[in-house]
Amino acid sequence: MMGKYALVQRSESVASRFDLIQRLLADTRETHPIMPHFIVIEEQGPNWESGRAMRDQKGWEEHAAFMNALEAERFVILGGPLRDQSKHKALLVVSVPDEQALHARLAEDPWMQMGMLRTLEIYPWEILLGQLT
Repeated sequence: MMGKYALVQRSESVASRFDLIQRLLADTRETHPIMPHFIVIEEQGPNWESGRAMRDQKGWEEHAAFMNALEAERFVILGGPLRDQSKHKALLVVSVPDEQALHARLAEDPWMQMGMLRTLEIYPWEILLGQLT
């Protein structure tokens, strides 16, 4: 026997295989809990300079470094600006235990602190098609 569970033998019934799968999934959930996902829509704040491109805004380097760190931590799964908007907007797919933790972490963004961005909308998101890895 290797590891916690023996390999499934061909002679085992479907029910016993199903039971093994259920036990493996239960163990996985205990060691790697599934983190809820949220969709976050951010938009330009009161200090955004409308005549300047996103990368030319004050504090861009600090904001970009912060967002890169969130992506490296797997806090932000996907993110980027939304195109063809009258105001600058960005969409984030976030993996976080709850909305309170989400607000706390995004409040650390230099652009949030400078009034360059503000959170417009937050939606809990259930993924039914595909998967985020």
